[in-house]
Amino acid sequence: MQAFISHIEPCSREIWKGKNPIVIYFAGCNYNCPFCNAPDNHFSKEEFIQDIKDIKKQIKDYSQSSDAVFFSGGEPCLQRQVLLAISNFCKDIGLKTGLATNGSKPGCIRSLLELGLLDTIAVDLKSPLDEELFQKVTRSSTFFISKSDLVNDFKKTLDILKRYEKQIDIEFRTTIVPGLMYKKEDMISMGELIDNIESRWILQRFMPENIKSRSYSDLNPPSVGFLENLKESLQKRYPQLRIELS
Repeated sequence: MQAFISHIEPCSREIWKGKNPIVIYFAGCNYNCPFCNAPDNHFSKEEFIQDIKDIKKQIKDYSQSSDAVFFSGGEPCLQRQVLLAISNFCKDIGLKTGLATNGSKPGCIRSLLELGLLDTIAVDLKSPLDEELFQKVTRSSTFFISKSDLVNDFKKTLDILKRYEKQIDIEFRTTIVPGLMYKKEDMISMGELIDNIESRWILQRFMPENIKSRSYSDLNPPSVGFLENLKESLQKRYPQLRIELS
């Protein structure tokens, strides 16, 4: 079995609290967010093809100094069989497993959870589930999949996570992007989507350094004060949500 993996490395920054994970970056994504901070992983390029036995060997080698594996991307769930196989291998050698996902593939997420192959999941909560706004933020609808289908798939993912909230650690991540995803009313709508799920909600400060889209790379990031005020407003509205800034 082969996979599109851009690279594998021990994590050099805090990506999973309390863990020292190996990070596996899957190549290929079905979203085309204009503020993406990992554009090099967007496409499934031929140069990224790796045999799964070589991937397992790298994990085994790195596991001498790591206690977990974190799947990132791109979108790992686009390569369902590969993700399941690698997750199984990680569990077999005693590693914890985590997944960063855009939530667009509920079937894959369900399979991972049913098989007990995830310890933590970080889901990008891109926007409210208004179809037009969701499309503006993700640029994900195509001839083959409609805006309605994409929104419904994300709703299915939320329903699945609710069923497993006692079994895994759940984190939602929202990037605050000036001029696109920053309005308090939009954030309130998003909070309502996850208020009944035991989870953390991370409000991420948009940073233009790695953005290749010219219209977004020239933007100034939101101020820390703006984020703090937004967090305070949301925390008052949703006191049981654990809201953090990043």
